[in-house]
Amino acid sequence: MKILLLIPDLTSGRGGIQAYCNSFIKALLSLKHEIAVISLNDNTDTRHNKSEYPFFYSSRCRFFRKPSFILRSIIEALRFRPSLIICGHLNLAPLALLIKKLFGIRYFTIIYGIEVKRIDKLKLRGLAGSENIISLSNFTKKMLMDNSKFLAESRVHIVEPTFDEHIFKPGPKPAYLMDKHNIRDTDIVLLTIARLSAKEKYKGYDEVIKALGLLRKDYPGMKYIIAGSGDDSGRIASLIEEEGLKDAVILAGYISSEKQALDYYRLSDIFVMPSKAEGFGIVFLEALACGKPVIAGNADGSVEALMRGALGQLVNPYDHIEISKAISRVVRQEIAPNLLSPNYLNKEVKNEFGYNVFTGRIGRIIENLYSKHTVGKL
Repeated sequence: MKILLLIPDLTSGRGGIQAYCNSFIKALLSLKHEIAVISLNDNTDTRHNKSEYPFFYSSRCRFFRKPSFILRSIIEALRFRPSLIICGHLNLAPLALLIKKLFGIRYFTIIYGIEVKRIDKLKLRGLAGSENIISLSNFTKKMLMDNSKFLAESRVHIVEPTFDEHIFKPGPKPAYLMDKHNIRDTDIVLLTIARLSAKEKYKGYDEVIKALGLLRKDYPGMKYIIAGSGDDSGRIASLIEEEGLKDAVILAGYISSEKQALDYYRLSDIFVMPSKAEGFGIVFLEALACGKPVIAGNADGSVEALMRGALGQLVNPYDHIEISKAISRVVRQEIAPNLLSPNYLNKEVKNEFGYNVFTGRIGRIIENLYSKHTVGKL
């Protein structure tokens, strides 16, 4: 089948949406579909293998970016003649609807999380015209259904994210990062990898910082690394200073590659991100694949990433005291032994969220494109 993908970006950064779109493309290629990809925000092609599929990126000039993306999408729909369009973000659904009206091409829309909390009328029309909607989690699906009562649940299918099993696996702590951040062998390292957005503020690093203030009395060598960038970093730095933790909290900055992320996972002893509105959280899968104990919030899609507690601890993301107790339980080895076993965590996360599982779910949705779907996970 010929499939055209309209995506926000693919190679211009490392985030959950980029990771999901990359996995989706890889799955479609594995399923032997012929694809073409058009990106809104990429302004260059940094793929290793540029011959795998046609990839169209936008103008370097921001003023022309959206018009050129819209024009290219219409041209490729006419030239490539796809049987299906995959709309890689809710924001692009109105364009997919326009192409459907022009050429009669059906489309799917992928939804991730917070973007479905408030949906304007234009995007709602885009969703209404979508043949199927692919949601990363039941949490995101519920948010969508709460905000768009007219959509039938049977059109929304759950396809949880996957991760690169060949990259993310257990390994020793990288010496260069220990030197860079002045970390000793006896130090206990907590880690969060997240976008630092002043607008969103739901990743939970504020509460971890406050929890660390309590834990340092018993664990003076405990360090907390926040890896990521964004416009909230200044406020976080101020909070760290207010809490008297300048020597204990490290703002590592932007994570530019999977290899760099891998090194930080391996540097850590516990991955902790008690988020409040995460659609799913691919970082949880990556941390588990690296064999790290994980602590997540119990109020969002993180619950599904941790298999409702089977793969890690779930805590009240608003309660820094509860978070501190969960961290202490890991340090004292007072949790189930399998949740401390790198081999077990790596094996289980591959069994539940591995690439073959992800590809199989996508394949079944596309195979049933013209048949009546049932509600829930395929």
